[in-house]
Amino acid sequence: MLFHKINLISEKLLLTFTIVIFTLSSSCKTIDSNSKSDLSDHVYKSVALISTPPPKDLKEEWSNIIKGIEKKLKDMPFLGRVIGIDHQEKIITSNPKFRSKLRIYTNTLSITGVSDKEISFAIKEELGVDYFLFLDFLSFPCTKGCSSNKQWLIRFKMVEPKRGDIIFWVRKKYELPEDFENSENFKESASQLSLEVVDEFAKKFIIPWQILRYNNLSQNSNQNFQISLKK
Repeated sequence: MLFHKINLISEKLLLTFTIVIFTLSSSCKTIDSNSKSDLSDHVYKSVALISTPPPKDLKEEWSNIIKGIEKKLKDMPFLGRVIGIDHQEKIITSNPKFRSKLRIYTNTLSITGVSDKEISFAIKEELGVDYFLFLDFLSFPCTKGCSSNKQWLIRFKMVEPKRGDIIFWVRKKYELPEDFENSENFKESASQLSLEVVDEFAKKFIIPWQILRYNNLSQNSNQNFQISLKK
């Protein structure tokens, strides 16, 4: 009951917060990011892809969007094991309270930009990962400076749940063309834009080459050592 009330409050705050953000924003089509100059301490870590609920008009397509993102993430050489939505659903089946924790956490992160350390640590332990990759896909009325009736905001964040640190984020705003919702490309564009944000994440994930080379050499040495033990 308590989780249900908190969820309702979080959802109302989320809608209010996003409208305020874009009322203050004058640009309709932008992509930007922010990361540390050296992300070498965060490579080869296990990650879980988590997200807020999708906009209503993308619910049918959401599974395909998530699967496309998961595939991209699994192909990134600097990430470790990737825990996707299917694994999370299995946990939810055996532990229904996990869904409420996850919903409260993602709503709070979306609304405030702050990772709740207590809840995030519990989720981290349940999923058995080092980091979260948080997808936040929001749809809202366009501001006066835009020619359309609707905008999308797609945010992608790398979060260290133990300390609650936001390691890296990418954000894309997109103004939907007139009558675009009725076109055949509507759902396809949502998927494409989401992947563009993930591509930007990969592009801006900066690791000094000498550190990357050292890590690769260390990994190869460990693998060769393990092979030698089996002979």
